[in-house]
Amino acid sequence: MDDEPTPADDDEPTADTDADSGDGTDAPETAADDAPPEPTGLTEALDIHRQAGERFDLDTAAAREIAQTVARLGANEAPIKGADLSRLVSSIANDAMKDIAIHANITNLIASVVKANNMQMDELARTFANSALFTTRAIQDSLSVASLYSARQLVSAVGSQKPSTAPRASRMPEHFFDTHAVEIDSLKSLLKALSTLQMKHHEHRLVWRGQQNASWAVHSSLYRRLEESGAVDEDRLVGAEVEALNAASLWGRGVPRPLEFFADLQHNGAPTRLIDVSTDPEIACWFAVEAHPKQDAKDGLVLAWGRAPRVGRRVPEPAADVSADLGDVPFWHSWAEHDLRRRADWGTGTRTWTWFPPALSDRMRAQRAGFLLEAGPILTSAVIDVFNDALPMNWRGSEIARATSIVGLPSRHDVLTKPNAAHLVPVFALRILAKAKKPIRDYLEGKGLRHSSVYPDLGGLVQHLRGPYGPK
Repeated sequence: MDDEPTPADDDEPTADTDADSGDGTDAPETAADDAPPEPTGLTEALDIHRQAGERFDLDTAAAREIAQTVARLGANEAPIKGADLSRLVSSIANDAMKDIAIHANITNLIASVVKANNMQMDELARTFANSALFTTRAIQDSLSVASLYSARQLVSAVGSQKPSTAPRASRMPEHFFDTHAVEIDSLKSLLKALSTLQMKHHEHRLVWRGQQNASWAVHSSLYRRLEESGAVDEDRLVGAEVEALNAASLWGRGVPRPLEFFADLQHNGAPTRLIDVSTDPEIACWFAVEAHPKQDAKDGLVLAWGRAPRVGRRVPEPAADVSADLGDVPFWHSWAEHDLRRRADWGTGTRTWTWFPPALSDRMRAQRAGFLLEAGPILTSAVIDVFNDALPMNWRGSEIARATSIVGLPSRHDVLTKPNAAHLVPVFALRILAKAKKPIRDYLEGKGLRHSSVYPDLGGLVQHLRGPYGPK
């Protein structure tokens, strides 16, 4: 699509850097059922770490500190089977908490107790509703504090590995969409997935996008341009648009309809916040498998966003498309404050801002094309909680924003969506393996989808002649 990254972007790293750093060391087992409980709770803590390391992001060093922290409460309060959580809470609330909370991140301890007692995170959050120490976010984002115990104490307890305070590595953008992505390894699997997705989720009025490289984040060309010089937010996007409008006046061009002006800029290769989409899934698939020597060996990606979230048992009619006839100032520029944007659902993920104008060009008609209006994501702690309750790996707000500026909840293609507390629209993903690109491309070409039909204008011809398959 016109706003896709240039081939140079394929050099972005795609390796998964999130593997646990724990060494999996086994702790000694209790000799007999009637033996006294392990005074340090170490065996239990390490077992908790092995089972729940991914959920709580605890490495082995953190598990050690949990064990030592439990010991500070006394052997009777260790997280042994059947322990009464209220007794532990009472102990923490008294002198023990005063002693430990000063030196250690008590949320790591609470995380282990929750797992040991087979409790849910939200139940714990309600238990400690009045304490800032014990929120779900604090537990999920907590890091081990190595200062509570000396290296010598930890070595004597569990071995020679030094404690680590390093946070986990940042997650890559492609992993966000991979959460519930369907792996497409053949034409047959693609046709089956498309059929299932449309049958299950047609109520969401899907809009589709294809990318040649699954590792690319989903951002507009303007976002990528601004990202070269620093972090991007809504204020920077608006500032760049104001500069473009001012430049237009220097060129003697009036801009009575800013949306059409930005669409014209996009068509001619200038960076804008508009992201190309289509109402036709096969068009999106064509863009995902479009031939290019630097991308043919990369997996492609097809995304489909719902235009409205499920509410109760139904999906309400999505909000009407935006209109170009809204004055000579972009309507979103009037939301100058964060709270105004949030109340307007601008960047919140509760709707997709789509614009499918009357065909502005032969190219848009051929592609059944429209635009998503990108907005600086508004990711509150409550919204992030919804992501982390629904996804198997926890995500920071900054990681979600790096993956996409079109906020949506990754969802399964073969199961009806459910309401969520943040009213996020669903997004579905099909990852097309590199080996499946050519068979799918041949199939689509047989249906008339080729470069000359998808880009039927003079600009498309110029693009072809200048590209890797033009005259040599």
